[in-house]
Amino acid sequence: MEYALNRKREQSGATLALLSQCDLLRHLAAEDIEPPLDRLQQRTIKAGETVFRQGDPGDALYLVVEASVEVLNDQHTLAELGKGQAFGEMALRSGGTRTASVRAKTDTELLALSARTTSTSRWPRIRSSTNRSARSASSAPCRT
Repeated sequence: MEYALNRKREQSGATLALLSQCDLLRHLAAEDIEPPLDRLQQRTIKAGETVFRQGDPGDALYLVVEASVEVLNDQHTLAELGKGQAFGEMALRSGGTRTASVRAKTDTELLALSARTTSTSRWPRIRSSTNRSARSASSAPCRT
């Protein structure tokens, strides 16, 4: 039991460290980001696999844990994102459709935060963080 608790603490610490690198979330206090930690879903995406397509419903924010993804619009590369960078933040703002496609350049590990998770009143600072960052040109490099 103690091993499991220590392992969970280590994983939470590593996740918090990664979130602190993300332009979109790094200004949040630990108490604001800790509640959804248990709701982050890990996804493994193979090289060349599509995370989502332009026009898909905006249902989650993604954070690159390892490797890289490319953001595409009509098959033109708009950006390449790597470790600690987020994409899909528009899903947390509007729930609208995706404005670009995202594809893994290499085998990639992602964390996904569902829009449903942040839509509750328990985490209004995460939602307001994405609103503020979306208005700032120096935040996340793309809007998907």
